[in-house]
Amino acid sequence: MDLPMLDFLKEKNTHTGSEGNFRYKLKPDGEEIKVWAYQTYCLEYCQEHGLMLGEETFPLDARGLEAAAAWLAEQQKKL
Repeated sequence: MDLPMLDFLKEKNTHTGSEGNFRYKLKPDGEEIKVWAYQTYCLEYCQEHGLMLGEETFPLDARGLEAAAAWLAEQQKKL
């Protein structure tokens, strides 16, 4: 999985990515990273239609980014 460098997120940039049918988004929010995982391409309607695999928040630091990567890997296994 291709995740951004920590500096990219600290500059308040949003990162989206995919692997096959697995989609994910990381968005910095203050001192946290909000992370979403989806099972296919969708926008705002993912949660309403059961396409969202999950969402989680992690600290905006090296450990948080590492935990986000591990969490995303677990979400990807749900497919």
